[in-house]
Amino acid sequence: MNTDFMGALGQMGQDFDITGRNFSQVGVFLALSGLLTLAMPSLGAFLTVRILKWQLGAGKKEEIAVYLLGQSVDHSPICSTLFDAFVDKEEVMITMADRKVYVGYIMDVGAPTEVTGVNQEILLIPTVSGYRDKDTLKVVYTTDYPSDTPLRPIGFRQENIVSISIFSEEVREAFKRVDSERAGEESAKEKAAKDQLVKAITELVAVVQAAQR
Repeated sequence: MNTDFMGALGQMGQDFDITGRNFSQVGVFLALSGLLTLAMPSLGAFLTVRILKWQLGAGKKEEIAVYLLGQSVDHSPICSTLFDAFVDKEEVMITMADRKVYVGYIMDVGAPTEVTGVNQEILLIPTVSGYRDKDTLKVVYTTDYPSDTPLRPIGFRQENIVSISIFSEEVREAFKRVDSERAGEESAKEKAAKDQLVKAITELVAVVQAAQR
């Protein structure tokens, strides 16, 4: 390794009365190592941001932060769905541990930390809410929130979320039609059973009356 520049730096330090005469090339090496150690983290962070901007075509640091957050929650299906819905502005349906159900838009997801990991709070603007039946676990919608009235977001802890899925109004309407058709079929069956019972009773009464004559 060529150390001539270290000797030159040592001599320069002596010429400007920065160092003493005993300041050797080893001292210069240690000083340079210290400076590089201090500079490398900042330089590494700067280069990392530049590389990510180039790879992602991102123009802002916030876009890079969103990308890194998405990578950090990729291992968790619930967190990943929350993140995708947040980025794509899609409606989600969330079922809580107490069987309450919320449909709405994710406004914020907590950033993971070394202490809490990804188990953070989320903020949701609700559009519909309800609950799951305790026996059938079927979703029963009870409240439709007005779209023309500003609403404050509701905060949830991710640890209390049992399930989450992307919500579709078309699917909800399809289930409504199925439920309506099923209710109609059950009503028709019930009416037919009643009609048969009335007919049987009428025939029985007629037989009894005929026997009494």
